[in-house]
Amino acid sequence: MNVLFSVRGRINRLTFWEGLLAFFFLNLGAVMIEVTLFAVDWLGNLLVSVFNDTNHVLYQYFSLTVIFLHCLVASWILLAICAKRWHDLDRPGWTAVINILPILMLGYGCLSFVSSVDRIMIHRYVVDTRFNPVEVKTDAVATYLRLDPGLWHFFLAAAVVVAAFVYLGFFEGAKGANQYGKTAA
Repeated sequence: MNVLFSVRGRINRLTFWEGLLAFFFLNLGAVMIEVTLFAVDWLGNLLVSVFNDTNHVLYQYFSLTVIFLHCLVASWILLAICAKRWHDLDRPGWTAVINILPILMLGYGCLSFVSSVDRIMIHRYVVDTRFNPVEVKTDAVATYLRLDPGLWHFFLAAAVVVAAFVYLGFFEGAKGANQYGKTAA
């Protein structure tokens, strides 16, 4: 547990990959819980429409709170694992932000892409009565590649994430003790 939550100390490459694997499975479990909450939320919407249930709004706030807490805990775990690995490479732990900011940029790029597809689909539906979703999505991708800066955020963020994880996962740590602790076992 110290590997997942503490930002102090050093970890070697093997422990880094094990920590990322644990991070992946913890996130997978959390996402399964969130999908279950959304399924219940969907059923709740059905109950609201059929039985006029007003308590459903509280459940929606609960679902959003669970997702928010998951994001906070997942971000902290990723920061902790990466900070300790940066320490092993004799770099300051705050450099782990390099691993988090691009992920936020990836999210922005994805949201930007989805919103541009929706804008073009709505525009085509309103302007043109012969609505063809496949043609519209093709137009949306072409337009997005030309105009939307979110795409370039997406590619830049992906390149930074890949480079950082290659560096953290494959480069050997500093030999001997450094300012962050003894050599990682």
